[in-house]
Amino acid sequence: MRPIETTLMPGRGNNKTGWANLEYEKLVNQANEIQDIDERFSLLRQAESILIDEMPIIPIYTYVRQYQLSDDVKGYYPNYLDHHHPKYISLERD
Repeated sequence: MRPIETTLMPGRGNNKTGWANLEYEKLVNQANEIQDIDERFSLLRQAESILIDEMPIIPIYTYVRQYQLSDDVKGYYPNYLDHHHPKYISLERD
């Protein structure tokens, strides 16, 4: 299972806030050691709760994209990174 990489861990280069919480750090590190999904998510929910309570950052922007595609476009599916390899996209008339 992939480890959780959070920029808000103490000592991380991208932690520009200077925020640190030992309980948050402990919960994230414990979650990274656990293979059981339910237990892992439980620990991450607890860590997230600490993050929300202390609010060291305020997300103010979310990427939004809107597309108008012809029904002839096949193989183009939305995804979080908005990466679309042309190898999988084609034009096909119905």
